[in-house]
Amino acid sequence: MKDNRTPQEKIWAAIREYNMFAPGDAVIAGVSGGADSMAMLHFLCENAAQMNIHVVAAHVNHGIRGQEAQRDETFVANWCAARGIPCRIHRADVPALAAANGQGLEECGRLVRYRFFEQLVEQLVGQLGGGQVKIATAHTCSDHAETVLLHLARGAGGKGLCGIAPVRGNIVRPVIGLTRQEIEAYCAQYDVAYVNDSTNQSLEYARNRIRHEVIPVLKELNPALEQAVWRLSQVLRQDDACLQAQAADLLDAAKGRGGYRADSLAKAPQAVRSRALAMLARREGASPEYRHIRRADQLLAGQGGVNLPGGVTLQVRGGWLKPVASALGNEEEQALWQRPFATGEILTGWHKTFIIEVVERFEYDKRLKFNKKLFNRALDYDTIPIDAVVRNRRQGDTFRQAGRGVTKTLKKLFGEAKVQQEKRSRLLLLARENKVIWAEGFGAAEGFAVNEATSRVALILSAGPDERQKREGIGDA
Repeated sequence: MKDNRTPQEKIWAAIREYNMFAPGDAVIAGVSGGADSMAMLHFLCENAAQMNIHVVAAHVNHGIRGQEAQRDETFVANWCAARGIPCRIHRADVPALAAANGQGLEECGRLVRYRFFEQLVEQLVGQLGGGQVKIATAHTCSDHAETVLLHLARGAGGKGLCGIAPVRGNIVRPVIGLTRQEIEAYCAQYDVAYVNDSTNQSLEYARNRIRHEVIPVLKELNPALEQAVWRLSQVLRQDDACLQAQAADLLDAAKGRGGYRADSLAKAPQAVRSRALAMLARREGASPEYRHIRRADQLLAGQGGVNLPGGVTLQVRGGWLKPVASALGNEEEQALWQRPFATGEILTGWHKTFIIEVVERFEYDKRLKFNKKLFNRALDYDTIPIDAVVRNRRQGDTFRQAGRGVTKTLKKLFGEAKVQQEKRSRLLLLARENKVIWAEGFGAAEGFAVNEATSRVALILSAGPDERQKREGIGDA
């Protein structure tokens, strides 16, 4: 059946179906200047009073396209200024950050954007009288179809084919129901100006090859391709949620003193038990692939073990399945890795999860009364450089531990503290270049520790199994 709703009606339908906004919310609208984000920003601002929301535009200049990127920044700033819309601008050298972090431009740019958005969230939280702060991104139904096809080409399972969720935590996608053609129709109807990103035409990017070469062929077979892919993902999302819940129940029912009863797991349908095995592995900090889960599944009827990425072995003995720590080779121990500093979950190079959260000073003081160990996991958030990264150690790293008044190399510090050699590359660091800002087990560096003037505190917490369970299943493209 043909959908005759207007673009505006589709946006309203998505907002209502997924409860994207509540009265009193502040909304940070990610705006590139392209048609998608300008249509979203226009709609939110035009209907802000009706929804009782406060809209703030946020633009990131990634430093990739030179004068064109500056054009986009100026366009967004001027458009917002002409309409009295608050606008926040962030500039970053994404090519340099991507090279330093060993990332692709797209991945690095996404991390930079979302860290900027989260910083704005933290700034706005204290200004609200009761509402929440939401991050609105302009992902469309066309973007969703491209993402699903990319995941399909890379061998993703059902979860990957769920694509882009309409709501993920405090991130909402109001125009997710619109195709790119409908976005352009909306802009034409309301005379909404926008700019074009020249890199969208480059076939160097996998997404653009999907957009310009694959989707046109598929649309010859089905002109309503985007809507068809969306329906598929909705069904898969519902199915996956149901199966994940059954998998959690299965683990609870099979748990005993010796681990998990292998026979109880083996009796469950494969779709449920494979998810249960993957869930168990992730709770232990591992990142299993399909082949690992398949091998673990085969072991349920016998004996043996399968080594998982992250130093965990799923072992079956005497009818019990049990996750145990496995020895890692020197190559994995010494592997260099790093991620941009950002709030939320950080998965280390050895697949251990840390949670980085920012709290107001009064909240930190309250927690510190009950857990003195928090002191060594805390920093003055507002002193952390924008280009700081979390990583493991590097040659030449130095650290001036707060309150000690002396700068030492990490090598010397670890030696004096008698840190075992095999553990040194597994300690989490927050650093800028070779200057360590915070070191796991040692706390903050001079100038970054919590002091009397600190108003916001960054906490770097190791995520145990309970914390991982709370966050299991979160994430999309």
